[in-house]
Amino acid sequence: ANMQAAQRGRACVEERFWFRTQVLPEEQGGAPAAYARLTIREILMGSGAFQGLIPLCRRYLDSEGHHGEARQLLDRYLAFIEQRAAGTLMTPAAWMRQFVLQHESYEQDGRVPAAAAHDLMAAASEIGLGRRPCPEVLGSFVPAAEAGVRRAPPPLPAPLAPCGACQPRRLGRCATDCSRLNCGGGGCAVPA
Repeated sequence: ANMQAAQRGRACVEERFWFRTQVLPEEQGGAPAAYARLTIREILMGSGAFQGLIPLCRRYLDSEGHHGEARQLLDRYLAFIEQRAAGTLMTPAAWMRQFVLQHESYEQDGRVPAAAAHDLMAAASEIGLGRRPCPEVLGSFVPAAEAGVRRAPPPLPAPLAPCGACQPRRLGRCATDCSRLNCGGGGCAVPA
C-alpha cells in the first residue's frame, strides 16, 4: 500500500502511509507494534501521541550533548527536511516534473523530448555543483559545497569498453589493454 501511495503525484504532502508509531523499544512494553496511516509531515513531525522522527532526533542529539557548529548543521538539515515534508519546498521529483512540463520542446503528450531531458540534466548538474540557485527545491538551504564544507570526490571515469572489435563501445572510453577483454589483443588507441 505504501509503494502505491508513494507513486502518486504530490505524495509527499497529500498521501498517507502506514507507519509504525512505536519506534522505541520502551514504547512497546511487550505489546504488539502499533501502526497508523500518517502523512510524511506527521511521520517526521509527529501527530497525537506519536512524537515524530525529527523531534526524536533532536531529543537524541540533546541527550548526547551535541552542541556547537555540528549541531547547528544538523539542525539546518532537520529544518530542511521538515520544510520538504510540509510542502513549503518542492521535492526533486515535483521540480523535475514541472521543469519538463514547462520546457519549450514538451508537447503535452507524456513523452519527454531529448532536448528537455538534456536541459533537465544540465540544470540538475548545475544545481548540484552550486552554480545555479534553486530556491523552490532548496529554500534558504545552502549546499555544502557553497557553505565551505568539503565537496564530494569527483565522479569516477566512465567504465572501460573494448574498442569495438568484439562488441560496441557503449560504456564510455576505450580500454587501453583489450587483450583482457578478448578483443584480439594489442591494446586499443581509439577513443570513445
